[in-house]
Amino acid sequence: MTTKYESSDGVIFDSEAEAKKHQAVISKETAEFNAQRRKDKERLYESYNYVIDNFNEGNWVNVVNTGEALLNDDHTGQWYRRFLDSSEKEKILSMVNKARKELKKLGVYAKKYTDERGYLCEGEEIVNGKLNGMGKTTDKDGDVYEGYFVDGIIQNGKYYTTDGFCYEGDFKKMKLYGGVQFHGKGKVKYKDGSTYEGDFKDGSPHGKGVMTYPDGKVENGNFRNGEYKKGLFG
Repeated sequence: MTTKYESSDGVIFDSEAEAKKHQAVISKETAEFNAQRRKDKERLYESYNYVIDNFNEGNWVNVVNTGEALLNDDHTGQWYRRFLDSSEKEKILSMVNKARKELKKLGVYAKKYTDERGYLCEGEEIVNGKLNGMGKTTDKDGDVYEGYFVDGIIQNGKYYTTDGFCYEGDFKKMKLYGGVQFHGKGKVKYKDGSTYEGDFKDGSPHGKGVMTYPDGKVENGNFRNGEYKKGLFG
């Protein structure tokens, strides 16, 4: 029986030499493709940053609302104002929208700053020094809030820590101490492996939900302030 050799893309060859030659071509093409993708991402990020850097804050608002932009002359370095024609304005808007979608897939946010707590804040938009839209904050310990923000407060998304705790769902702002709490619908994985999915109030399971423990035990029903209330309905 004649030995056959198969390349990684499923092509069958009669000799090992032919298979290796074909595999070398595939590897080269794959490397070139990956390199091109990296370049495309770099160009995308650079173009997006260019647009944001040159058309942000009040300037960006002017471009969107009136078509007027503050531009920088490449030769003299001088700034000047000019009304963009419709095709220029459309091109900029198209570039920003496309870049936002692509960068979001990569988990990359164009705007970053460090707040007064020392947290790294990254997001789509920063208004008056606060995150708005999709974004994330990372504290000094590496714990992360990621999701949708309004005026610096996360409304819905994830909170996960370096030691394995993870919550995903709704949040609300704490009235007395600042910060946020789990509040509304959500699910959580605790450090011991237990999980809970259901209603939350002021940071604790409260309402209808299901708690599952590592040993397989399940509590399905009503919870009050984090405690399962067997036999409690409504």
